[in-house]
Amino acid sequence: MNLNWKLIILVSLFTLIISVIFGIFLPELPFNITALIGGVIAGYLMDGNYTDGMFSGGISAGISGIIYFTVINSLIRPLVMTSMVYQTPFLIVTILFFYFIFGVLGGLLGFAVRERNLIIQIMS
Repeated sequence: MNLNWKLIILVSLFTLIISVIFGIFLPELPFNITALIGGVIAGYLMDGNYTDGMFSGGISAGISGIIYFTVINSLIRPLVMTSMVYQTPFLIVTILFFYFIFGVLGGLLGFAVRERNLIIQIMS
C-alpha cells in the first residue's frame, strides 16, 4: 500500500472546508455528501491501485469528520452540540463511521473514474 500523506492531509482540509460551508449554508443537506466528495477527490488523485484510493478517501474523510464534529460543529452550533453530542458519545462514533465508509466509497468511485479516463486515453 502506497499512501501519499500530503495528499491525504490536503484532501482532509478540502473536505473540512466543504463540510463547514455546507454546515453553515445548507444544514439540511446530509453530512455524508461532503465525505463522498472528499473521497472521490482523494481516490482520483491517488496513484496506485484501488485499495490506495479507498484508504486515502476513508482516512481523509475520517480526519475531517473528527475535526468537524468535535471542534468546528461545536463552534457553529454550540447549544445543539452541547445537548446532543456530549451526552451521547455513541453518536460521534456512528457519525465518524459513516464519514469513513462514505470516504471509502468515494475513494473507490474516484479511482474508477480515473482508471476509466486512462483506459479511454490509451484506446484512442
